[in-house]
Amino acid sequence: MGDASRVLVALDKLTNVLGAAPANPAAARRLQAAVLELEQSGASVEQVDARELSSKLAAVGDAMSRLGLELGQSDGPHAAASLPLSTLGLLCEAACRAFARCCLLAALLGRQLPRQEAFRLAAGASLVLHSSTLRRSLHEAAGGRSASERHGAPTRVALAALQLNAVFAAVQWLKPAAQAELAGAWVRTAGRPAAVLPWLSALVELLSAGHDGTEGCPNIWHCSHLTGVCSVLLRGDEAFRPYQAALAAAPGTQAALLGVMVRQVLPCVRAALEAVYAASGGSGGQSSTSTGSGRESSTSTGGGRCGDNAAGSCCGGVRLEDAAYSALAHLAPAIDGISRAGLASGAGGLAQAVCNVVSAAAVREAGRVIRALPVLRTAGQQLWNAHVSAAQLAMVLCRLATTTTERPGALLLGSFGGARLDSTPGGTSEQQELVLAVVQLVPPLAAALQAAEAGSECGEGELADFANALDTVAFTIGQFAVSNGGTTAAQPQPPQQQQLPRRQLAPAAATTAAGWVAALDAGLQLLPLAARHRAAWHRLGQEGAAALAKNLLVFFWPCGANVLQATPSELLPASSPQLWQLHSRACRAVHWLVQPERAALLRTLSPGTSPAGVLRIFTQGVHLAYAAAAAQPATASGETQTPARTLCAEHWTAVQAAQPLLVGDGSSDSGGGRSSTARSEWLSLLSCLAAAVVASGPHIPPLLDADTARLLCKPVEPRQDLAGEERQAMAGQALDAYAGLLWERRLPARLVASWLASGLLGRLLQRERVPTAGAAGAIEALELEGKRLHFCSNALAVLREAARQLPPPQQQAAAELQAAMHAVLMLPLDRGGASPPDYNAFIDGLLRTVVPAQRVAALLLQHWARPEQVAADRLVLAQAAAARSCANLRCANLGLEGGPAAGQGRGCKRCSACRAVYYCGTACSHADWRAGHRRVCAALGVARQAPATGS
Repeated sequence: MGDASRVLVALDKLTNVLGAAPANPAAARRLQAAVLELEQSGASVEQVDARELSSKLAAVGDAMSRLGLELGQSDGPHAAASLPLSTLGLLCEAACRAFARCCLLAALLGRQLPRQEAFRLAAGASLVLHSSTLRRSLHEAAGGRSASERHGAPTRVALAALQLNAVFAAVQWLKPAAQAELAGAWVRTAGRPAAVLPWLSALVELLSAGHDGTEGCPNIWHCSHLTGVCSVLLRGDEAFRPYQAALAAAPGTQAALLGVMVRQVLPCVRAALEAVYAASGGSGGQSSTSTGSGRESSTSTGGGRCGDNAAGSCCGGVRLEDAAYSALAHLAPAIDGISRAGLASGAGGLAQAVCNVVSAAAVREAGRVIRALPVLRTAGQQLWNAHVSAAQLAMVLCRLATTTTERPGALLLGSFGGARLDSTPGGTSEQQELVLAVVQLVPPLAAALQAAEAGSECGEGELADFANALDTVAFTIGQFAVSNGGTTAAQPQPPQQQQLPRRQLAPAAATTAAGWVAALDAGLQLLPLAARHRAAWHRLGQEGAAALAKNLLVFFWPCGANVLQATPSELLPASSPQLWQLHSRACRAVHWLVQPERAALLRTLSPGTSPAGVLRIFTQGVHLAYAAAAAQPATASGETQTPARTLCAEHWTAVQAAQPLLVGDGSSDSGGGRSSTARSEWLSLLSCLAAAVVASGPHIPPLLDADTARLLCKPVEPRQDLAGEERQAMAGQALDAYAGLLWERRLPARLVASWLASGLLGRLLQRERVPTAGAAGAIEALELEGKRLHFCSNALAVLREAARQLPPPQQQAAAELQAAMHAVLMLPLDRGGASPPDYNAFIDGLLRTVVPAQRVAALLLQHWARPEQVAADRLVLAQAAAARSCANLRCANLGLEGGPAAGQGRGCKRCSACRAVYYCGTACSHADWRAGHRRVCAALGVARQAPATGS
């Protein structure tokens, strides 16, 4: 603690020296000595008389404002233009240090500083904000100065840092709400925009002027002060609103400020954080946990020379860690304030600047900042604030990426694996890189939020702040899909055809898919967290945080699933285990969502529609993810191989779990009373189910219940409630796909028998006959009927082969079916040369197979329902479940790691009896035991030991 009298004496001396108007180096050095004495006198004011100290501070402010006025005169004896640059530099340095110290003392006095004295001190900023020093330095550096003179560039950076420090101290003193009147007066006088913006422009010009590794390379302390000044002056608070208006009228300054913030300050903050935690062994702040394997460690110190400083290094008494946290806290508000000023102006200049600056590289830098912070467990407030600031930074960049209307459009969905990868600026490749960078923000943000909830020091409000930023990231991805013409989840489309050779697509496709898989997996794990806190966040008014689950399910997940489905499978063999785990978690999410206690959540996620509305969208995404996962080849390692039946069993168990809720949502065959929206959702669901059937092929589990089997044949059913175009679009595609699977014998005979036993064959054959030539829709009707006939004949062929399994007493029915099929005139599929009588005779022949086919199908279903056959089927399903991290196919533990390829998941335990399956907990073990494990446990144990005994 400094002596109280020393503070007052130092202020008196400083006032006297300033009053002498130092215009030569000797006088300037005397001023520096006075400033040094003030700095060494200590900052404590407890023992100083507040009234006397206030008077001294006001006197210093008066002296500085008078000197600033004299420097600003064009023909005065102390005009800045007539002073040597060395003298002006010394004077500027001393003035900045003195003003910063006085502002600190004023802040410590607080309300004890009378209003008039505060006004007088604040007026001293006119000397600090004098931009001539920086302007002259820049102009002379660009002129014909010698190399030795140009070597003084770090001095200009140092002067800029001193000015930043002084203005930062001033705005920190003025920004509290209690100082609103003082701040408003300062903005109208010494700190008016006409003085601040030119100074800020000169500062930005200095920071971005050089390319030699010294200039244009601010350190973390520069960044801390620059972001601190901009975040206060430009964020649009009432007292400082004139700055936004002035900035809105200066598009060049907007673009320059935004460029410095994103291209220089952001990398500098990242480098400083990495240096801090590298020096402390991977832990920082008050957290002793490491950053985890997800952190991108980097030895690069580019963007700010921050890596040259150890974690304990400091500048002016401020530690590197504190400076990094301060810069990070102010960076998002600063960027947001700059962008709001530009967007408020309505000019297109900022929009173009955003396109040039807010790129994939900038978003990736934000992701590296998030990864540079230690994982939160029981972290202190400072580290938690840093995580929130990093999340807000990501949110601001995402918002900017979707705000501008000048960013070129690009195909988002169905294009990563197959569209052209243009390399032109602003082209498809650049847009895809930006979207991928945004997607890659999700895993680190999700991990931080989960770890914060697991800790004990974060309340609902703090979690909501963080979740709100993550919600913006998830929503941004959906906005990209909508604004750029991407495919929506309600209308899944087939993959795009490839336009370039695969060797050119492989790197982009692999990187994109890996990023989406990791992000989707992280997002699914957040659903229970969002559900737990949704009501509390809503009460706090955090609508964005409360909508996190909705955006994850409705926007983010379907977009990613479409991307994965559109990526050529042969390009991504290395992604198989990750895709399998993602699909496993998605299936568990379906089981979690259909629980009765989730009905309220589903209703709030999609106001105006039924709970099935959201579930349908998500289920469509699950089908697409399954199609992508099932198409991935197994790797050579036996540890990561997984049979297709494992994926299929898991998938169709989830379909069966969701089916009652989906069917119960106004989707009966009669169209009466159903809205067009509900019908569209239902058609979309049927289309996705048909795609899932195609992807599953012969691996569809044999024990599908009757309701699910009927649901799977809905896409080919004749529907009276659909218009001709809708019927043609849905039924035509499904009939084609199913007929192809039947021809290749890739659909389970039990599923086909279930369809034919329900009378499907008769319903399809009794629809239409050949229309009159030239009638409206004749060609379309012929094509659709031809597809029905193809489907029927192939289904009959599958049934005829399956009928050989019937026991001898039932072979008579099989013989009748065989005879009826032989009696059918096999008309060629092209039907071009067939006369109407022959064509109608062919249909009549098929109609005569309906009754024997329905009888044979019923007998086969009875045959397969024998106890010994059911036991064998259950054993097949149990063996498929044994490859999962939790054998309970209805496991809703969304945080469980592993997936079908993992075997034992983290924390899972093996069944003590069969030693063949794993469970994530007692609840799943008991549930699976009741669901049927008790019937197959012994058989699983025997099957597990069989390979070891060579049997």
